[in-house]
Amino acid sequence: KNMENLQTVQEIFSDKLFRVPDYQRGYAWEKRQWQDLIDDLIDLPEGKEHYTGTIVLNRDSDDGVLREERGKQLRIFNIVDGQQRLTTILILLISISRELKEEGTRRALARGIREDYIQIADFEGRKHPRLRLNRDCHGYFQDNIISEEPTLRGPEIKSHELLWGARQFFSDYLKAQKKDAEEYEKFLLNLHNKITNCMKFTVYSVPDASDVGVIFEVMNNRGKPLSEMEKVKNYLLYLTSKIPLASVADVSND
Repeated sequence: KNMENLQTVQEIFSDKLFRVPDYQRGYAWEKRQWQDLIDDLIDLPEGKEHYTGTIVLNRDSDDGVLREERGKQLRIFNIVDGQQRLTTILILLISISRELKEEGTRRALARGIREDYIQIADFEGRKHPRLRLNRDCHGYFQDNIISEEPTLRGPEIKSHELLWGARQFFSDYLKAQKKDAEEYEKFLLNLHNKITNCMKFTVYSVPDASDVGVIFEVMNNRGKPLSEMEKVKNYLLYLTSKIPLASVADVSND
């Protein structure tokens, strides 16, 4: 059965943790898409909703539950489609959280953004990212994008450069809006509300790998239908991800 419904970013994250499977490519959005996201948000009239796209999820069958420190249970989902958008939204939310913290008047909200979207502590006090990127990207994402104190580790692959680029882009964009403190705070609160409550996604949850055909029919990239070739490639990557790693180590240099 497909769970399909329209959800806000707040609803999507309220009871879930997300992982990008290793068969997915890394972060790939560039300035044009970052700018589009900001434009969509800025152009959105007060109180109106904005349909933002599709997210396809697949329940993580291995260790699919995390109990956070306040006792709430979160389910773990793999992101089959939608990682670019979700990752970008999180980077923008992190930037807002940092600015609010710097302004100093909305500490609780700055902290709340981190807990709700960035990083959560489990029952034993261990920290978990709300979104874990694929193997190539996650360490960099953890250390340089979501960390309060970025390391000096430079980007090693294109995806790292783009993650850092997005961080810089949104940070610069927000700082450029600051004329006086009161107006700036109002601007940040308004933007936070638009992101978390006004952007709507269609969320599909597909129970298992046998639905992968359905998944790739559903997938589209900002309205651009995938070619048959891309569907086949995604499908093969998906299947490869199901093979024990030892047997693919020799062939997967992509």
